[in-house]
Amino acid sequence: MAKKIELDDKSWFYNLHIKGMRNFNAQSDVSLYVANIGYPLSLGVSLLLLILMVGLAVLPLNFPNTELARALVLINVGLLPVYLIGRYWLVRRRYGISGTLRCYVSQQRLAIPANAIIKKPLGTLELQRDDIEHLTVKYKSQMHRLHVRNHITACDIKLKNGEVITLNAMYFPLKHIVYLLRFFDYPMKTQHGNWSWTFLPKEGANKSNVQSKYTRKDNTAGHNFRIRSVRKTKVLFLANKVTSHCDAFLSRLTSTP
Repeated sequence: MAKKIELDDKSWFYNLHIKGMRNFNAQSDVSLYVANIGYPLSLGVSLLLLILMVGLAVLPLNFPNTELARALVLINVGLLPVYLIGRYWLVRRRYGISGTLRCYVSQQRLAIPANAIIKKPLGTLELQRDDIEHLTVKYKSQMHRLHVRNHITACDIKLKNGEVITLNAMYFPLKHIVYLLRFFDYPMKTQHGNWSWTFLPKEGANKSNVQSKYTRKDNTAGHNFRIRSVRKTKVLFLANKVTSHCDAFLSRLTSTP
């Protein structure tokens, strides 16, 4: 369900912290760190690292209950930081990264590190606010302790020249970026990506029928109804479970001589 993003909405920005966020104003120019260790490597290198790590992990199983097996386990634990450092170096070499990657968000501009991840030449891509037509925040919802949490998965930046730049949550701190873009009141809309099976069109349905189903299902009332249904189902499940345990306990008491 598409919905408007509000800064005080915990379903969007739970556990969010940005240094100095309480003092943000219209003149702020906020810097955000971008981690690159999760950037994808080539298929060959990824398979080689996977085979190497899996091979080392299963090697102690060939020598059960021996000192050699214990030594191999300790070696595997020690090789984990070596693997992370090696992957970090390979990522930086593959994408030509030389320094710390950072995003900058302000009232006038959005600057992001440019490389093959967003299919741009290496450097910094600076987008002026006047060049941005709108942003589309893609998200999926999940129930957590009877509360809805919206997980931002991607953000499409549509420029006025028609170009669309997609930022993936795996490679950019999107929750922080979206918060700042909302704070500076950039033109923004949302797109829900967690469709249930009820949204699948039936055989023979035409486009107008499918569209009407999406319209009826994708609204606030329907979303709240589904949340209440999930809550009611959980309560009934727990009640049935407690009742079954009580019946079993009473039956054991009555059967005891």
